[in-house]
Amino acid sequence: MTRRNSSSAERGRGAVSLGAVVALLLSLAVSALAWAATATPPDFLTKTDRELLGKLGPGVIGKPIASPSEKEIAAAVLRPRSSRFRMVAGPRAGQTIEVTTKSVRKLPDGNAVKKPTWIIDIPYMMTQYMVMDEVGLTAPALLLRHVGLFSEYKPIEPLLIFGLGPGESKSYPTKAAARHVSTPEEVAYGGEVTVTYRNLGAYEIKTPAGTFPGLVIRCDYVGKIGPAQMNQADLRIYAPGEGLIALSAHDRFEAFLILHKNIVNAFILEDTRIGSLTPSPVAR
Repeated sequence: MTRRNSSSAERGRGAVSLGAVVALLLSLAVSALAWAATATPPDFLTKTDRELLGKLGPGVIGKPIASPSEKEIAAAVLRPRSSRFRMVAGPRAGQTIEVTTKSVRKLPDGNAVKKPTWIIDIPYMMTQYMVMDEVGLTAPALLLRHVGLFSEYKPIEPLLIFGLGPGESKSYPTKAAARHVSTPEEVAYGGEVTVTYRNLGAYEIKTPAGTFPGLVIRCDYVGKIGPAQMNQADLRIYAPGEGLIALSAHDRFEAFLILHKNIVNAFILEDTRIGSLTPSPVAR
């Protein structure tokens, strides 16, 4: 009888001990999940990134935050709208420009588009053609109206790649061609460019229009087009609900405006309107 009671007690202690271990493990798991939910995401911006983004002005880049949905951002980028941006670097620094996004049926060469296509028209700088598919948001063409040239990359230039997380990058060679709008069948300048796309993570972005959760994307272009060496960096900041909210472009036109070097243009969202120039709510 004593031996049987002793055995039962040992089994009871074993069950209590196992239950305590399971409870401890569950508690640790819950604590880890809670910590992960509240922990500050890593800062992926290098010193060089911050120097380039510094053209947007002091205090624009805030603390790191969780990355917003890329698909929500892409949908916002393509939403028809007219937005006001403040030029903060470049020949027109201090001016306010109106940037328009709309759908189009033709490419710069006059050919009909093969899939739904949008443009974002940035006065005095460029008209970016955009398409969205399962890969992400890409640019089939870039039009430089003030010089009458448009460029194309094959594979298509990336703007926002789905599934490439913060801190990750993708690099690949492309063939580039620049054509005059007046003679689109002829390649004025051709060459090869290595494109490196980097997801630099999300940050609190302070703009004159308010504070937004902004995803920072950097694209570098290194190579040669025609007689000119190409070495440029574009840093774009996107926010869900608003789309593009800031751009810092360095040497963007060096490959095409051969006599000009070290060209810098930067602008930041000043106010947003959606559709037929009707005001939209902005995060404050």
